[in-house]
Formats: sequence, C-alpha cells, structure tokens
Amino acid sequence: MQVLVLLVCLLLGAASALSGVRIEEWLFVPGYQITDALAQGELDRDPDLSRTGQELEAVASGGSAISVTGIVRAPEDGTYRFLIAADDTALLFVSTDTNPKNLKQVALVPAYGGRRDWKRYDAQTSAPIELKAGQRCLVQAIVQNGGGPGHVDVGWELPDGRSEPIPSSCIETPPDRVPPPTYSSVPVKLVLKPDTVAATTPGQHKYIRGATATVGDRKIEMSYLLFLPSGYDTGTDPVPLFIFLHGNTHQGIDLEGILNEGPADYLNRIPSLREWMPMAMLFPQLPPGWRWDTPGAAEMTNELVREVCKLYPRFDRQRIYLSGLSMGGKGTWLMAYDAPDIYAAIVPISSVAVRPKSAAKTFANLHTWIICGERDHLFTEGSKQMYRAMSSLGESKVKLTVVPNGDHGCWAKYYPERSFYEQVMKYRKAEPNR
Repeated sequence: MQVLVLLVCLLLGAASALSGVRIEEWLFVPGYQITDALAQGELDRDPDLSRTGQELEAVASGGSAISVTGIVRAPEDGTYRFLIAADDTALLFVSTDTNPKNLKQVALVPAYGGRRDWKRYDAQTSAPIELKAGQRCLVQAIVQNGGGPGHVDVGWELPDGRSEPIPSSCIETPPDRVPPPTYSSVPVKLVLKPDTVAATTPGQHKYIRGATATVGDRKIEMSYLLFLPSGYDTGTDPVPLFIFLHGNTHQGIDLEGILNEGPADYLNRIPSLREWMPMAMLFPQLPPGWRWDTPGAAEMTNELVREVCKLYPRFDRQRIYLSGLSMGGKGTWLMAYDAPDIYAAIVPISSVAVRPKSAAKTFANLHTWIICGERDHLFTEGSKQMYRAMSSLGESKVKLTVVPNGDHGCWAKYYPERSFYEQVMKYRKAEPNR
C-alpha cells in the first residue's frame, strides 16, 4: 500500500508545480509559545531567512519562529487526519483548497515533543477531513522555539489508518508566499452540567467533569472545585471570589491535583485559615494534556468563571481576583489578557513574561501584584520584565514583590497566610456590580 500511495502521488504530481515547500524563519523571537508571538505581532515583519525544502518539515534554531507551507495532494479518496509534532509549540492550518483565506487551525502542539512524535497530545491530530483523490490542500505549520535546536514535522493519517510523513512526491510549492495568520482567540463555548444547582453549605464542593467546553471543533470536559466560606448559608452580603490556577503536572479530572497544591491544600491543612477565609474560591482543573497556554484554555476558563458567577449572584463582581503559580502564573496573565474586565486584581506568582508589549495597555484598569523569588532564573527575569513593561501605570496599579533568596516555590510564603488574602481583598474594581 505504501508503494501504491507513492506511485499515485508521483503520477498526480507529474505535471504540477515544483515539488517542495516554502520555509521562512524569524530570528530573535522571544518566548516559546507561538500564540504569544502571533499576539505580539512578532511575525508581522518580513522573515529574516527564506528557503525551500522537499518535505513539510524543518529545523528551527534557538529563539526563532518558522513557518513551513506547501500544497498537498491526496493520493486517494477517503478520510484523512493531519498530524503535527514540534519543539517547542506549534499550530497547524489546513485549507481543503489552495486559497490562503480558507486556512483553518486544525491541530496544535501545546508543549515540546520529539521528531515525528505525533501522538504525545490529543491536540496534535486534526479532526477527520474528507478528501478526493488529487484534491489539493494548502497546509501551513508555524513553530516557536525557545532555545536550543527545535523542529516542526507535519504528517498525515491515511484512509487505511497508517500514520506517516507526507511524501515529497505529494507536495508542491505554493505559487505565492502565504504570511502567517494574525492572532485570534479560539472560539469557545462552555456549559455547566445540566443538573448543576448552586451550593449553599460552606466548605468544598467537587464538580468532577462539571463543565463541557467546545474549543474550536473539540469537546473538552473540565472539573472544578468550589469553596464557600463559613456563614455563607446564613448571610446575604456580597462575597468576594478568588480564582486559583494550578501548576504543571496537576492536570486531570479527579481534582487531586487541585487538592494537593496551593490554596485548596492550605485550606484543608490549616483549620484557622479555613474558618477565617471570607472569600469564595474557585479551582478549575485543566484536562490531561492541556496547559494554560494551550490555545483556548484561557478562554475556556474565563467562560467557566462567567457561568459560575451566573449561578452565584452573591459573588461580588467588584471583587473577583485571579492568581496562579508557575504555569498557573502564566495562565493568570493569559486569562486577564482574554477578559480583563472580569477581574479587580491579578496575582501571578513565579511566572514567565507574557506579551509584555501589550501589558500596560491591557491592564490599565486592573490592579496587578507580581510575586517571584530572587533566585528563580527565567521566572525572576520574566516577572521583572512584566513589571518594567507596566511601570508606567504607577505604584497604585502594579506592584512587584521579589522574595529574598526565594526560589520557584516562593508561593509557600503567601498562599497559607491570612495577610496575603487581606492584601488582595483591598483591591476593588471601579465599575459597579453587573
């Protein structure tokens, strides 16, 4: 069968344009997340390097972004799935014709993987695409590489179920350059389980697979934990809401990753903190294989916040706070970029820099408290970079705390402490409740 596919591709391409792909590279692109590079407009300029290749694959140097673009011809009628592997992060776009305007994101790489390692994450595989023999499809992959050697590899799953690199004999060069797409947030819809009712009793309430999100063309189930403070069942006053984003390796659906890290863990282990806590708390948990910087994750979680607030009208819309540690610190920035109007204050802890060029403008109406350890390397520098980018907003809007001799786990000085939450609750939105 493999020989037959190759022969068909050769026959179909005998009279076609030059076999090959266009490869373009942008040097000195900061970060490792391709969506951040697109959002910052880093790829809006002309590429620094251009070349051609024979396959939809390329090697990226450290600190660069690469696009690989080609026209692919289907060797037979049937159902195809397109595949992408990369280091560090990448997006894959496919049009079922050769018109660049019809390119649609079909797959992505949320974190680094090996060469042709197409099955590490579910998102690396596109939804089924029906093609006719000889049908020509425009394909573009874009990768962002943070450091060291990187790569991007595009393959396909054939109608018979085999996965392979797309043969060069099935590829031709686009007649014109195809610029990378402009950044756009992923369309997301989210609904809570139909039988979800507002809890009234103080304490923890677990919602395993409690929400279903549609992210692009994918259905995602999400779990979350809700904490209601003492006296919630007898009071009527508005209650502040504190949202916490977990770090990497704490993804899942069983909430165990939530219960053994950060505020939820401390509420369980420190009775005095739990009894005092005057805020409601929401702990979303990412599904397995997801990160907060996976396209759609920030939008999906903001939708969860909105839906939970609809269910709990007592939650004070002037006092909604967002914080996270490490990967969750980056998620804090990304959720605030997506919906800055929701939050009174954000507190990213031990985070890398995220779209610093856009920070001052986006967060002009927010209170921001950035926390990092003095000895946390790129997280320290990333936090300081964000502070410098926002310093024009003034000390009343942005604050940086660098923990002396602190390392990556500096959040342990804050989340267990009543004084941390008292400081957070001083921040309020200027707008009235909605």
